[in-house]
Amino acid sequence: VTPILAISSGMSQHAVVGTSMVAMIFPSAVSLYTHHRLGNVRWPVGRMLLLGSALGAAVGVQVARSVDDPTMKKIFATGMFLLGIKTLHGAR
Repeated sequence: VTPILAISSGMSQHAVVGTSMVAMIFPSAVSLYTHHRLGNVRWPVGRMLLLGSALGAAVGVQVARSVDDPTMKKIFATGMFLLGIKTLHGAR
């Protein structure tokens, strides 16, 4: 969702990231519920991941607030590029 919004919407990179977060709420909740019912959630590990994710999100938002939009776009593009390289490397 994020790359499509970045390319097609004309929104700032900050708005693109924030808007794409909204799109993940419902599918994440449904997936968590389903995996919980199937016994696939290891709650002690999940709680630790939740705490780490919350801390990372809080720090990430503060960092993002201090970065202008062109720099955010470069950071995002670099991340997508590195993810693409990793994906291609793993496909071999």
